[in-house]
Amino acid sequence: MKGRLFGVGPGDPTIYSTYMYIHRIVKAKGYETTIISGIPSFCAAAARMDDSLVDRAEELHVIPSSYGIEAALNYSGTKILMKSASGISEVKSTLEEKDGNVNVKMIENCGMPEERIYERIEDVPEQAGYYSLLIVKESKKER
Repeated sequence: MKGRLFGVGPGDPTIYSTYMYIHRIVKAKGYETTIISGIPSFCAAAARMDDSLVDRAEELHVIPSSYGIEAALNYSGTKILMKSASGISEVKSTLEEKDGNVNVKMIENCGMPEERIYERIEDVPEQAGYYSLLIVKESKKER
């Protein structure tokens, strides 16, 4: 086949990306493929919110929140809840039940003109856009 074809998408194509489904099909048909890593949306979101994701030996967990998050919220460290838009009401209710034991920030459309940042779970709307993710951190205890 002559010529070249390429695709570009937001974020990193290896993290919960529709691109990988297409990539596997194209590769299975015998075409040469190359994946070029991007900046993961949760890294871009943390930078945009002027915050770190983890410090020192803290753990980082990336979770697709559209499939239930109750068990994952018990993991120690920072939780990134991706694919939050479709079930944001349920996600919000679950996080509100943590009653101050977690700090939650949400960003919609990170880096886009429609970007919105919510600093507290109470501010998160009942409906969210497709490009929404939440960063859930354990509340720091005063020393």
